[in-house]
Amino acid sequence: MIRDRQQQDAPPPGYRLHARYLGFKAKGTGLAPEILLDERLATQLGEEANRLREQEIAERAEREEAEERARDAKYEATQANAFARSRKKDDIDFDFDKELEQAIDPVLGVDYDVRAQHPVYPAARLVHWIQGCLTSTPDKEWYQRDHKLYLKLKQRGPLRRVAAPEDPVAALAALRESQPHFGAVIDLVAAQLALGDKSGRAFSLPPILLVGEPGVGKTHFAFKLADALGTEVRRQAFDNDQTGAVLLGSDRKWGNTTYGVVFDQVVLGQVANPIIVLDEVDKARRDFAVQDPLASLLTLLEPVTSNCVRDISTNFEFDASQIIWIATANDARRISAPLRSRFREFHIAMPTPEQALQMAPGIVKSVIESLALEGFEPPAREIVVRVAHLSPREIRQAIEPAVGHALANGRSHLRISDLPKELQDDAAGAAGRPQLH
Repeated sequence: MIRDRQQQDAPPPGYRLHARYLGFKAKGTGLAPEILLDERLATQLGEEANRLREQEIAERAEREEAEERARDAKYEATQANAFARSRKKDDIDFDFDKELEQAIDPVLGVDYDVRAQHPVYPAARLVHWIQGCLTSTPDKEWYQRDHKLYLKLKQRGPLRRVAAPEDPVAALAALRESQPHFGAVIDLVAAQLALGDKSGRAFSLPPILLVGEPGVGKTHFAFKLADALGTEVRRQAFDNDQTGAVLLGSDRKWGNTTYGVVFDQVVLGQVANPIIVLDEVDKARRDFAVQDPLASLLTLLEPVTSNCVRDISTNFEFDASQIIWIATANDARRISAPLRSRFREFHIAMPTPEQALQMAPGIVKSVIESLALEGFEPPAREIVVRVAHLSPREIRQAIEPAVGHALANGRSHLRISDLPKELQDDAAGAAGRPQLH
């Protein structure tokens, strides 16, 4: 229906305004004619118009996607050609089929004992990894670094030693003697060693969180535990600025990309179960603009997910499930609940006077041994007594300069006069704490 629009006229019942010709004026009225359509027909035309618009949008998106795929294919071809020229120039010889054929996994019970060794990645994975590295980038430094790493890991193989004490009873007895206030933690270690021995499985420890005031010896204990177990130890402090790259590596897009601590200790290290000390995790700066440095621990501390973790810098997946994690903190309340729940938590009190006197000889001895001085005599009891009330850190700070003072005076043994002045007086102890006798 076409009609001359009347002022404020509504369409008659059953009709809907479809169009108005503003450029044409009806004679005698000065008003533009209108086209009215039956309601049902108007609805059908509207639906058809919507369908056509959606079809046009879908076709445009499909064209844009096809163009993007073409651009990506062209870029990949350019990259592959550049890599082929670079590899030929730098003479990197890599036969994928031959390397894959030689990649044979060690057989449990034939090539290794599960209680003594642990494969940290399948042999074939290493070959597929280097193939992907060599064909994915034309960057000379990257593929040379990756190829060098491949040759190193190929020679070493996927097996890593599982560290455990030869004589667990004697090792833990010595640990109790030197660290008597960590008795509950040592009980857990003894139970896990016994479980591994009786079950025929490798020795393992759940993640441990040591909570206590500064100077209680949490970090010192972690290093003494590593000595007792015969494993490697790596301390990673979190009381300074760290990023998410510290544990699992930094992004490959950066020129100074580096391996993470976990890859360095497990894949490049000698043992599958090193101790990694997460020192002062309660002080970690959680700046999400640069990534939470503790976020990756949610994966690393879970048995289900820790057997296949990826180092970002190398883009290599490996098994980190055997790592012994020991975290230290002064205030556990500052640790997020999801992370804290993954640890076995132990609250460590300051040693009693008797325990401190029991610990001191071993701490002083280890300080002097760390200086690697041939022929230097063990300290007399009177020296040990004067430093027994100190924390392990304070003992080191007192003994090292005292040894230097003795050497400067032509002696290979300590005298009381070598100690700091505040420790030479029988009546007083450092920092106001009573001295032990």
